[in-house]
Amino acid sequence: MSSGMAKTTYSKFIVITYPANHGNPKLQSYRVETPIPWDQARDRLIAAGVLKPELAGTTTSADGGWMLSVDPADFSEAKALPLPEAP
Repeated sequence: MSSGMAKTTYSKFIVITYPANHGNPKLQSYRVETPIPWDQARDRLIAAGVLKPELAGTTTSADGGWMLSVDPADFSEAKALPLPEAP
């Protein structure tokens, strides 16, 4: 059953991955032409092997732990890659 509310969509996403040794996080920016919801971007990144689904919701200190951000302050236009296509 649909709530009737539209999902918020974004065109810029940032994958933040964390090494096990509590080193500096790695940021990678992704962009899409047509904005999509956060969960669709997450699913596309998982399908492409960029994100490990088994680490979703884990602490960021876990080896390979990750977060998917839409914060414009973290986005790098110069380093942005196209978001992988949906399978």
